[in-house]
Amino acid sequence: MKEQAEKERYRTFVILQEKDNLINEQDNKLCSGSFGYTQINCY
Repeated sequence: MKEQAEKERYRTFVILQEKDNLINEQDNKLCSGSFGYTQINCY
């Protein structure tokens, strides 16, 4: 059960990161994300 939750969280993280990458390509920003955190830092 825990393994399934990890997979779901990882998949959500990847989707968020891909979305942020698209946004930041448009904004020309550099972003870094950390696995295990939903927060993504943009500068």
